[in-house]
Amino acid sequence: TRAKDIDSTQRFDFAVSKESGFLVNNLLFVGIAFATFWGTVFPLLTEVYNGSKITVGAPFYEKVNGPLFLAILVLMGVGPLLAWRRTTWSVIKRNFRPPLIVAALWLIFLITVLRITNAWSLAGLTAIAFVFGTVALEYYRGIRARQWRSGETIPVAISNLVAHNRRRYGGYIVHIGILLVA
Repeated sequence: TRAKDIDSTQRFDFAVSKESGFLVNNLLFVGIAFATFWGTVFPLLTEVYNGSKITVGAPFYEKVNGPLFLAILVLMGVGPLLAWRRTTWSVIKRNFRPPLIVAALWLIFLITVLRITNAWSLAGLTAIAFVFGTVALEYYRGIRARQWRSGETIPVAISNLVAHNRRRYGGYIVHIGILLVA
């Protein structure tokens, strides 16, 4: 009865934006939650209805949640580079170039020096490098902006950058923590 009261005046403008990134991120997390729930509940339901005991082990979670977690990693690197409401191709090219270069160089290192051939390992480690490149780029841009505006030294600029925008730059520290988990 009150649906008209919660109707937003904002409309979905463009498929490539931070908002769409958050939407996809939330859908991926729901997918992981559902897969984990199903892997936990399915053996119980099977036992109740069939009387047979089955187990769902690590391979199930690796096959189902692994690709979803990889997608979340990639999205974690993409999200900060997108603009709110609408991202143009020129912005995408400008913002994505440095992290993609970091990821490409890391991929070449993984293949040639470390001789890693497993596709999932290469994809995961390259995604980690991409996200790290994104976080490094965001910190670099913030530090440069502070230095340009106020002439601060790098340590002071880093300290003030985090102190004045804790949510944003603290979030990037969380991204690094998730990279360590990955």
